[in-house]
Amino acid sequence: MSIEYQAMFWMRNVCDSDLKAIQQLNNVDISMVDGLREFSSLLRNIYNDYHSFEISTAERVPTKIGIMADDLENYHNLTETIDCLYGIAKVGILQVDGMDSYLTVQKDVFKKEFKKSIVIPFEMLEKHSFYFRYHKNEKEVSSYKLCDTFNVYYDNSNFLISAMKYFVQNITEKNVKEDYAQTKILFYIADYDSVLLNKTTKRKEMCPDRYGISKTLGTQGELWSFIMGTLCDELKMNYDISLNPYVFPGWNFKFLNKKKTVCTFNIGVDRLFVRLPLSYELAKELIITRNKLPRNIRECIERFGCVRCGKCTNESNIEIVDEIRLCKLNYSNFVTEDSRLIAIELTTKDETELIIRLIKELIHRF
Repeated sequence: MSIEYQAMFWMRNVCDSDLKAIQQLNNVDISMVDGLREFSSLLRNIYNDYHSFEISTAERVPTKIGIMADDLENYHNLTETIDCLYGIAKVGILQVDGMDSYLTVQKDVFKKEFKKSIVIPFEMLEKHSFYFRYHKNEKEVSSYKLCDTFNVYYDNSNFLISAMKYFVQNITEKNVKEDYAQTKILFYIADYDSVLLNKTTKRKEMCPDRYGISKTLGTQGELWSFIMGTLCDELKMNYDISLNPYVFPGWNFKFLNKKKTVCTFNIGVDRLFVRLPLSYELAKELIITRNKLPRNIRECIERFGCVRCGKCTNESNIEIVDEIRLCKLNYSNFVTEDSRLIAIELTTKDETELIIRLIKELIHRF
């Protein structure tokens, strides 16, 4: 195991924005465009260098959230480096010296923005061509520990620092209840489309085939196109899109019939998962015909049963159908959906077509 999966998710989601449109719409100099392009490349290079972050000395044991302790610490090494860079860009004061630019950062202000240790983030940023100069009372000192301000420089481009500052200044505050992600995640993926081209970040308005989603799916992209063609174009279903940045980052898509969630798709690196709770009637039909269904869907059916929700005594609402335990109660929350749930990774057209058929039946019946 490693953090390759997490790093590849972020690398594939770094946006491929129309930089010429940014220049025209925002009336900025070509050097700003060059700096934005360099910043996108920097992010990709950092994510591609994920092995450098795998330095944890934690014991390799599973955590309660399903990831090994050392992998979790290594993922934090990566994300905290990006968080640190975001904090520097947010609170740093841009200084321009001829063609060169750098940021001056007040240490006390920075510590309110980035509250983690700077040891690993600074080391990793230095590995990727940043360097730091530390000062106290306007005199140079040897370390961050001794300073009250520090300057941040970048070796590989004259324009990245000013472009990064410009980008961060234009990121408006995002609310995860309404927007697809929190504010700093737009920085993680250089989402210039949203920040500089004014494309929506609203969860219920975003385009479900945006650049990063299809690239994240890789070889499974054709299945997603088929799903989109049916659920969005044919059935005109509403949807709600969000990005989960934690532990196993991924895109979450809820498809709704009116206001009720019908199914949820999770998009990860080369992986497409579906969570589809079934009605009692439809679940009963699938039990009877399960021997004709794909193996992984049969396995879901064979796991139907009581989830101990406390709404009946001695499983009085459990019916035995062809040796399968089937709950007759309506769902009341996410947990009770597990009593009649199809939750699988989609890998074939046959599986996907069956899921689409089930979704259609749920919508048309109810």
